[in-house]
Amino acid sequence: PKRFKFDADEFYLKSAAEMRDLFRDYPEACDNTLEIAERCHVEFDETVGKFMPVFPVPEGESEESWFAKEVDRGLEFRFPDGVPSEVRDQAEYEKGIILQMGFPGYFLVVADFITWAKAQGIRVGPG
Repeated sequence: PKRFKFDADEFYLKSAAEMRDLFRDYPEACDNTLEIAERCHVEFDETVGKFMPVFPVPEGESEESWFAKEVDRGLEFRFPDGVPSEVRDQAEYEKGIILQMGFPGYFLVVADFITWAKAQGIRVGPG
């Protein structure tokens, strides 16, 4: 398909040595980056198994209930003359999977930054 794409194969986290080589004319940039990184103290409880963002929802709502309402609002917006039953069934199925997997916060965060990007005139989409 004819779409925007990057023409490079370097989309990975580079090692410290690779970064030093890449920024060899700016060693202070690497030094400062390391200094900032060493000031960060983050611990993950690996027994939890997932690290999902927490989306701020209105009082009285949970991420799960707010996500379900947002899905329903989206359906009503896209189908103002009534949501076809097969579309509603598919949405309920997918909503159930997302809730079962514990990902409503992730989808709310993604929806939020996509909404913001569109409002700023920033193109969004796959790829």
